Amino acid sequence: MVCLASGIAVLMALPPFVGAAAAGQPATRDVDVGHNFEVGAGVHPDWTKREPTIAVDPRNPQILAAAEIDGRLVPGAMPSWGHHWLAYYRSTDGGQTWTGGLIPGFPGDNSSAGRASPLRAYNFSADPMVQFDRAGNLYLSGGALQAGTPGTILNLTNACAGSAAMFVAKYSQDGAHYVRESVVFRGCGDYPRLAVDVSAGATSGNVYEVVSTNASTYNGTSAFFRSTDGGRTFAQTAVLNGSVPMTMTVSGTGAAVVATSACQLACPYSVHPQLIYVSTDGGRTFGSPAVAVTENLGPLPVNNTISGPGVNWLAADGRTILLAYDDFNGSQWFVKLVRSTDGGVTWSAPVNVSDDPRDQHMWPTIAVSHDVIGIAWYDSRNGQLANGVVDGLDVYFAQSTDGGHTFSKNVRVSSVTSNPNLVDFADANQPISYFVWFGDYITIAATPHGWHVIWTDNRNACAKVSAIYGCVDQDIYQATVTG
Repeated sequence: MVCLASGIAVLMALPPFVGAAAAGQPATRDVDVGHNFEVGAGVHPDWTKREPTIAVDPRNPQILAAAEIDGRLVPGAMPSWGHHWLAYYRSTDGGQTWTGGLIPGFPGDNSSAGRASPLRAYNFSADPMVQFDRAGNLYLSGGALQAGTPGTILNLTNACAGSAAMFVAKYSQDGAHYVRESVVFRGCGDYPRLAVDVSAGATSGNVYEVVSTNASTYNGTSAFFRSTDGGRTFAQTAVLNGSVPMTMTVSGTGAAVVATSACQLACPYSVHPQLIYVSTDGGRTFGSPAVAVTENLGPLPVNNTISGPGVNWLAADGRTILLAYDDFNGSQWFVKLVRSTDGGVTWSAPVNVSDDPRDQHMWPTIAVSHDVIGIAWYDSRNGQLANGVVDGLDVYFAQSTDGGHTFSKNVRVSSVTSNPNLVDFADANQPISYFVWFGDYITIAATPHGWHVIWTDNRNACAKVSAIYGCVDQDIYQATVTG
């Protein structure tokens, strides 16, 4: 989240990991981690990339879609948010090679699609999510706003005054053909979250989006929208209590499930109830919320290494609903899971996913592959100094073969430990104010045989150095995990 905010590099893969059951854990299938492939390599100018999202085509698991915030529309001498725009990429070989570029409507886009885009009035877009439907249509959601002229400050007041637009773009033919962009909501909004019904029921093909409508405070409500015509038009059907971080999924029975934070900034760090709303009628109505867990939050990691804990993430396996989240114990962040086996009415006690007791474990993302739960997250176990400063991050993965009761030994996915402090988000304020930002999430998507994990990575950060901003070659990497 932000405040509203073709060439491929083939790197050395990690040695395959053979999953061995730790004490007290069930035997798991063997887990192999594939090569780390850069998504969108060869872009010029090669600038910062953040908040990656990935989806697998259910008609052909070799076809993947990804989106990211891309900074290639490089600013001039003065800081400006106006050079960040969403980029869309597609792979037809399981993530080894990728083609794509900026979605239509970016500043300077004079293509026919760009001239027709409802986003043409804006100069900044962020918060991407992608998902396929069962017919091979790809939906890409995000938020756009007019960030102002170079040198101006982007803040929530500006975003709300400029009537930010939450939108959904559609690509047909298994994600190969751009169709249109549709505005879902205009106003003081942020953090659009997307879900598509891929069940076999009567609501299959419905497209849903939930938006925080109190972006100036992040306390209050979120609006739920649905489309029953393939993303052409959206109608608001509900107002839900709670706001950022929201997350959404659709269960195997076609139930739309939304999680919101009950009070966000108004809560003390140790009291953040996660509210679960469920609709069983295709998003028309929602019942009263259940509290899945009361999340403990805390201060940012030492040295403001990253922007704090990422969003929570929902997944569903039949009627079982799974919520992966960050939890703070007073000095460390841990990845945890709670689950509901009765459609979101009651929830289990939390289960710890990260097996390292000392370091930071943040930004979990979750997906289910043939009844096996896979969770990935950022992890500092290979790069945390004695004073707590995090100077190295990796992506780690764990699986559960027993429905989330226990998890396997953690497996390293990233082949290179990445220093998150190398790239500053220096163009967020004027005068220049440096802070580190990796975006707010990474993503995992399930295949019939495993998962694709996508993340922000600084391994090549200083391959390009700006006289104004320093190291700026921040990349997106993807790896396939099979098990």
